[in-house]
Amino acid sequence: MTTIVQNVCKLSQNIFSSFLRKNGQKSTAVLDETNVVTLKKLFSQITLNDIHYDLDELFLPSSNLMNNELQTTLPSSSSAPITYTSIFQNQFFSLTIFGFRKQTSLIPLHDHPGMHGFIKCVYGSISIKSYTILDNLCAPNEILNKVSELDHHCLVPVIYVGEDIITSDDYNVGTLTPFDSNIHEIRPITNSAIMADIISPPYTEYTHSYFYLFVDTVFDDRLNKNITWLLRTLDSRDYYCDTLIYRGPNIQLV
Repeated sequence: MTTIVQNVCKLSQNIFSSFLRKNGQKSTAVLDETNVVTLKKLFSQITLNDIHYDLDELFLPSSNLMNNELQTTLPSSSSAPITYTSIFQNQFFSLTIFGFRKQTSLIPLHDHPGMHGFIKCVYGSISIKSYTILDNLCAPNEILNKVSELDHHCLVPVIYVGEDIITSDDYNVGTLTPFDSNIHEIRPITNSAIMADIISPPYTEYTHSYFYLFVDTVFDDRLNKNITWLLRTLDSRDYYCDTLIYRGPNIQLV
């Protein structure tokens, strides 16, 4: 029997495999809108049962969670605010699960370089605040003065796109492209929450992704709009995950 997760993976494979160039590099071309609508409609139907997620693992104390690499019990001090589960990944896309253990859990501002992405909440409710990067814009002095001179090259101008509220009770799917809403922050609104996401191309050891810190928002007279300035960083000390094993059926793509 074909599952909805299997069908989501097959459709993702069909859509994103066309973006592989001869030199092995992924294209940043815009997806066909018909394909986007079809994938979002199918992905929006995924439920907690479909991904075989055990809520007990989300709420268990860390002393009962296992480190999959070392096969040893994690100490209580290592409890992560977020869990990570990989359902499927190949060179074209990945399907993963993130579980937020408490309302203060947060995936901080980060980018998805050259990627398309889709986000579906399968338990609780989440907030997604998104930003679109602007090119060829010089930081004004009032922004430059807020960071050290060594960090001036790390300033990134963005436009605030807005906030999407996605719940497990609706059929909304958050989206990002290489060009629009590529930087975002995700946090739960409910006491805990679980989300599934599709990313193409997937993260690899060669992916150069960044986190961002808010600097300030100023009005740009030339563009006649508010510009938010972010500071690009390599990591976020507050973000780390426990890895949970996917317990559903194997995904077979022919």
